[in-house]
Amino acid sequence: MPYKNIVYAKLQKRLLNDPRWFSMPDSCQLLYIKLLLAACETYNRVPKRIQIVRSLCRCRTKTARLLEHIEVIKAHFPKFKENLEHYYFEDFEENTNYIPGNIREIPRKSLGLPRDVVDKENSIVDKEKKKRKKFIPPTLEEVTAYCQERGNSVIPSAFINHYQTSEWVRGKTKIKDWKACVRTWENQDKPSNWHDEGGRL
Repeated sequence: MPYKNIVYAKLQKRLLNDPRWFSMPDSCQLLYIKLLLAACETYNRVPKRIQIVRSLCRCRTKTARLLEHIEVIKAHFPKFKENLEHYYFEDFEENTNYIPGNIREIPRKSLGLPRDVVDKENSIVDKEKKKRKKFIPPTLEEVTAYCQERGNSVIPSAFINHYQTSEWVRGKTKIKDWKACVRTWENQDKPSNWHDEGGRL
């Protein structure tokens, strides 16, 4: 059974150290907690009719004794008040999850993103992955132009022949950026080991 719109109250440990609390008799302490729970159940409007108070608090105390206990509680805790029709706690919202006006958000299992938003985000990521260009091997003219632009001594035909034989794989991974490979070649001074035709000496 899902629980909706249940108001709960916070009982703080400092209550036990409060002189107002331990100066009250045990029966008044228990009634105070029961009245606090009844206020949660009635949205801070506990009816003043003593039969209803007795029913809400589930106590068998006689009417005169119950009224005495309520007066003791009011004397010790000035935030427990009454008007013509109800008993109530002042600043009730501070120690409960009660929202005045009964406008409350129904609790959910998850406060995460809705499923359709997550699905849209995933599809956007998938589309971006598909948009990435598939590697296209460079032509001899492209490599020559890049080598001239960089002013290096890499022989373009040797470079292309080397990577064509390995099917544009370096180590165990496919090459994604041939320009980075050209820069690596110029750092390693590869051309000294190659003929212009691309074969080894």
